[in-house]
Parts: sequence; C-alpha cells; structure tokens
Amino acid sequence: MKKLILAAILQMVFVAALHAAEITLDECVTMARSNYPTIKKLEIIRITENCDLSNASSSWLPSVRLSIWAGWLNQNPDIKDLYSNTKDAAAKEYYRKMFEDDWNVLSPIPWEYSGRVEISQNIYDGGMSSALKGEARAKAEMQELEVSSTLEVVEKKVEELYFSILLLTDRKKQMDVQMEVLERNKKKLSDLERSGNGSVLSIKMIQAEIISLNQQENILIGNLAAYKQSLSLFVGKDISNMELELPRIPNDDSKSIYDTPAMKMIDSRINMAKASMKTLDATLKPQIALVGEMAYGYPGRSIFKSVVSHNPELNLALGIKIAWNLTPFYTKKNDALKLQNQIRLLDIERESLLFNTRIDNSSLNMQISEMKNTLKQDEELLALRKEIRQIEEARLENGVIDAGSFLDKVSEETKVALAKSIHSIELLQCYRNLKSLSY
Repeated sequence: MKKLILAAILQMVFVAALHAAEITLDECVTMARSNYPTIKKLEIIRITENCDLSNASSSWLPSVRLSIWAGWLNQNPDIKDLYSNTKDAAAKEYYRKMFEDDWNVLSPIPWEYSGRVEISQNIYDGGMSSALKGEARAKAEMQELEVSSTLEVVEKKVEELYFSILLLTDRKKQMDVQMEVLERNKKKLSDLERSGNGSVLSIKMIQAEIISLNQQENILIGNLAAYKQSLSLFVGKDISNMELELPRIPNDDSKSIYDTPAMKMIDSRINMAKASMKTLDATLKPQIALVGEMAYGYPGRSIFKSVVSHNPELNLALGIKIAWNLTPFYTKKNDALKLQNQIRLLDIERESLLFNTRIDNSSLNMQISEMKNTLKQDEELLALRKEIRQIEEARLENGVIDAGSFLDKVSEETKVALAKSIHSIELLQCYRNLKSLSY
C-alpha cells in the first residue's frame, strides 16, 4: 500500500514538473514585453506626466515675489523748492516757522532703498491650468502608445519565433517517426537477408536514407537551438529545455476594431490636438488675481513725512490685478486653422486604417476558411498515404517490391504530414492575426 502511495506521489511530482517545463505563447509575449528595454520608458513617461500635472496645479498656489532696491538719484523731491516757489506769504511764513530750528531737514537724502514682498493669488486663469493638464495627459497617453507600438513589433517577432519553433519541433517528430519506420524495416530486411530471403541492395538503400535523414535532423536540431536561443533572449529566460504549448484557437470574444493599438494612437494624436486647441483658447482670456504687497524703505508712500523725517516707512497695499495679453489674437486664426487641419488629416488617416483593416479581416477570414478545408483534405490524404506506405512495407518484406519504391511511399507520407503540420500552424497564425486586428 505504501509503495502504491509513493508511486502515486512520484507520478504527481513528475506530472507537475512536466507541466512546469511547458510555456505558452501568451507567457512568452508577456515576458518579452517586460524584458524589452523600451518598457522602461513607461515609468519615465508616468513620472513626467505627474510632474506636468503638478506644475499645472501649482498655478493656483499663491505666487510670492521678493525684491530689494537700492540706488542713488540725481534729483529728488525737495521741500525747499516748495518753500521757494510758494507765492503765498502766509504759507511761506508757515514753512519758515515749522523748519526754523533745522532748515536742512527739508533736503531729502539722495539715496533710495526698499524691500518688497508681493503675494498674488489667481482667482481666474481663463482655463489655462485645466488646458495644460489636458495637454499633459494627452501627451503622456500618446507617448505610452508609441511605446506600445514598439512592443507590438516585439510581440510579432516573438510570435514568429514561437511558431517557427513549433514547426521545427513538429518536423523533428515526423523525422523521428520516419526514422522509426526505416529502422524497423531495415531490421526486418536484415533478418530476412540472414535467412537468405532478403536483398542486400534494399538494405543499403534504406541505410543510405537513414544517414541522409540523420544529416537533415542534425541541421534541424541546430536551427531549432538557434530559434530557441533567440526566443530566450527576447523573454529573458532560458527556454531551451522547455516544451512550447500549441496555442489554442482564440474565442470569439474580440473587442471593437476601434480598440486596436494603431487606432488608439490616432485617437491620442487627435486628443493632443484638441488639448492644444483648449490651451490656445485659454491664452485669449484675461487672468485675474488678488494681489497683496508689503514694502519697507525710503522714501515711503507719504513722501512729505518720509522726507522730513529721513526715516523709512512700512507700506501695505491690497488689490485686484487683471492681465490680458492681446498678442495671441494676432495669430489665433492661423493657429486654430492649423490644429483643425491636423485633426482632419488624422480623421482621414483613421478612415484609411479602418478601410485597410476591414480588407485584412476579410482576407484572413477567407484564408481561415480555405485552410480548414485544406486541413480536412490533408487528414484524408495522410490516412491514405499511411495505408499505402503500410501496404508497401508489407510488400517490401515479402520481396514483391524493391526498397526504392518503398522509400518513395515513405517520402510521400512524410511530405503530406509536413504539409498538414504547416497548414495547422498557419491556421493558428491566421487566428492570432485576426484577433490582433480587432482586440
């Protein structure tokens, strides 16, 4: 009982290990996308997008500006001039009595100095920050789709390698079957030859075919190793000892044709043009901000008091600032027309892509239908060729035919088996391509 349990456990472990040694096409594509250096651009694009969005949002944060001024003036308001130019005798006497103790105080200091802090808070920006955010998102989306287009090319290369390996692997299996047939019949003829009923020539012909088949198999093994090495580099994992699982025919759950990467790229470029249009509109609108200013220096806003005392003053100001740049109106019409024409060109490009995609869809559906019929014929033909080869094999054993006729039948059976394998792989490729056109 313990032996049976141990055997069952070992069998489960063996099956699990065998399953772990398999890899699917979708797994290869996923690993290739993650391993390809271009994928690193996505992280940089997202970081840049977040920076652009943060910068656009920062326009609503208070703006603070500091400034310091110091300088010498060749002319400055002088109260002595006011006294000298006063024609009113009473006023002149008033000024004289006011400053009779220190007449020099009426002379201003020829230096100016001040420190200012200006705080500005936007309360209306004409939609500029929102437009800049839209541009940042559209730009990031377009860059990500450009990366996806590059990765799509990588996926195609991985698929080509994957299906080529499947074809070569299947070809090797057919060679092994062919080799087994030749070895079996060589042994039978050798046994007959030792009993005096076999043909030495037939044995030598089969032996020559075995050597030729070994040469072909060695070349095939080398090509298979090269393809697996290339696929290993793409996926970033050694798959030389792994079994490639035959892809299944995709289910009819394909998405809209408008969700293809190429179509999304055109849509993202249109979104980018529309976002630029909103930014253009925002530049035509005024901007309104609440402004507060604090200044400390000499002379102050109360010039008379400041000049008389020779002391700096602290001044505060609060108000609303409206800024409206009218320069964009000069080029607004042309800029808008350029963006509209860009969108029209992209619409035409989208229509062309839809047209070509429908043609490709129709062509692939026709190929799939034809290949299904061809595969049915391949199966029938392979069954017949196998029966013919088995009949010829019996006739060779009975000495009715020579080895040349038998080898011809083996070769014809192998050709049909290889054609059936190629058609099967091509059918899977057609289904895969059909899905890529509408997912």
